Amino acid sequence: MIRCVSDAARASCKKGSCLVSLIHKQSNPSCSAFFDKALASEGESTAISASIFMSPSDYSTALKLEPTEPASVLRMATLTVLFGLTAAFCWGSSDYLSRRQSEKVGTYKTVVYAHVMTLVVLLALIPVLRPAFEVGPVVALALTAAGLVNFLAFILLYRAFHKGVVSVVAPVAYTFPVATTVLSIVLLGIALSASSIVAIAWIIAGVLLLSTRLSELRASLARKGAPNVTVGIGSAVGASVFFGIAYVGLGYSIALVGYVLPTIILRGVATAAGFLLAPLLKQEVRPSRSAFSNTIVVMGILEAIGFLAFSYGVSQGSSSLPVIAAVSGMGGAVAAAYGLVFLRERLELNQVIGVFLALTGVFFLLYLGG
Repeated sequence: MIRCVSDAARASCKKGSCLVSLIHKQSNPSCSAFFDKALASEGESTAISASIFMSPSDYSTALKLEPTEPASVLRMATLTVLFGLTAAFCWGSSDYLSRRQSEKVGTYKTVVYAHVMTLVVLLALIPVLRPAFEVGPVVALALTAAGLVNFLAFILLYRAFHKGVVSVVAPVAYTFPVATTVLSIVLLGIALSASSIVAIAWIIAGVLLLSTRLSELRASLARKGAPNVTVGIGSAVGASVFFGIAYVGLGYSIALVGYVLPTIILRGVATAAGFLLAPLLKQEVRPSRSAFSNTIVVMGILEAIGFLAFSYGVSQGSSSLPVIAAVSGMGGAVAAAYGLVFLRERLELNQVIGVFLALTGVFFLLYLGG
């Protein structure tokens, strides 16, 4: 049975920073008592928002306790942004490393074995993180679907990069924070302040500009037999939406069972999907020495840290999911920074503007997004 709050949440619940998920009171009196006690301890300093989730047997009402005291709000916003930046650094670094690995063994095999190594690292951390292992059927179904959708998003993303003009499809794919924000508002009932919405939009605009290289686009169009710039856009849009769906499924599950187990299950399902779908997609995924290279090991460690940071950031409050999705989208800035340092690439004017917008958006989230 799904519990109203995980052991980890009970242990870490503190005044002004507690996230409580309440299952239907009548079906679990102990959850009701715990919630009433938590609510009484928060007093007038807590704002409550409710979201209704339907299941085949009954329904759950998730109540998120949000701090309203300025110091607590700033602390929660700071933690969310910091964990989002951590995810951006780890994912951007992994993306940069994946280029060389993809040249050796192919894109699909790189994605699959990066998932394998990430799962190995997450499983190795179980004795340290000590997650609760009680997961109900609704959460298990949500995580299974999210894991499958997450892997399909990667497939669509790399298909878009392979078939389309990168300078066109990359900005479209990096709109996944928009999909995450819209879906979290519609499906999870998340409420955002006007200043938070503006700051998130500011960051997304920066990410889009940063991921666009206008010189490459002009060069592609100027060549004889220039490619159709609309090719690959459908796959990029699909990747963006699928990433948004996966992150919303992850956020829903984190509210019910904590941040560790959903991360492990999501990655585990995606790993299994990679091997199961390989014959259908005519991809070769047999183990080899090159598939388990040092690069893959480092990528696995970075991906694991990034996902744990993302998930823990989501657990900080009901409005954290859209915020951390937007901030983690700055992984493109990290990859661009590596290009500047190691490949001696130069940022174009629109990319410089993108960096400025993304960084100022983070500042707005920290100090004006309450």
